[in-house]
Amino acid sequence: MRAILLLLLILTLSSDAKACSCIEETSPIDTQVERALERSDAVFIGYPTSIQQSTVDLGHYETQIQTVTWSVLESWRGPKAGRVPFVTVTNNTGGLCGRSIPRQERYLVVSIRTRDHQYSIPLCSISGPVRLSHEYIEELRHLKDRESNKGFNRTPESFGAAKPDTVDGGAG
Repeated sequence: MRAILLLLLILTLSSDAKACSCIEETSPIDTQVERALERSDAVFIGYPTSIQQSTVDLGHYETQIQTVTWSVLESWRGPKAGRVPFVTVTNNTGGLCGRSIPRQERYLVVSIRTRDHQYSIPLCSISGPVRLSHEYIEELRHLKDRESNKGFNRTPESFGAAKPDTVDGGAG
């Protein structure tokens, strides 16, 4: 009985105890970004052009869903910049660990495709307002530059082409 009371006291006094929180990421930024790219289906910077709220009845409770149509400004995976609007559906009920997308703010979006072929932004991802995501965006751009430069300054041999025959200028 004392152990239970002690546990309740500790949980009550703990200022860091949160029902919905992510484990603090301690990996370097480059590792976090590479992991996000590996695990996601869409990674881009965009801003909401439309946000619709709806309520979904899940039987024992209802949840709020936010459907966001994005204008894509810069993309690393998924939709191309300036193309057809991209839609994400995200739970934004705070008690269910949701994420609410701010209106009229540029946002780094890291989303996954769900079983029903919709895109969702996981709570524990590097997604967030651009103003708070500079380190992630800088690393994404660095990776993109590094990938795009792999094809430059390569010799024909590195593409598997045969080396040209050497022409001997002298007869002899």
